[in-house]
Amino acid sequence: MHVTTLKHISDKLNSLDIGLEPIVFLHSSLFQLGKLDFGIEELNSLLLEWVGPNGTLLMPSFSYQNTGEWYVSTSKAKTGVLTEFFRHHTGVVYKSHGFFYD
Repeated sequence: MHVTTLKHISDKLNSLDIGLEPIVFLHSSLFQLGKLDFGIEELNSLLLEWVGPNGTLLMPSFSYQNTGEWYVSTSKAKTGVLTEFFRHHTGVVYKSHGFFYD
């Protein structure tokens, strides 16, 4: 099984020119990366550092269904473990069907 390192992800992110005030919408599937040798906290920190202090990082939080009610403080994000971790990060704000850190 392929092992993905945090350095590998960092190198890929840093190869992208996102400018000094980027707005990045990130929808991820960690399963596609194979075996991870880092924790979700480290990945979250890397992403926030990559976007930088003048950037905005957005992640989706939709539920893929039109039934039931969704509560920002108690309903889990249905778009993956990274989004669910991200929504609890200090400074993250919810706006209709997504979270952002600005």
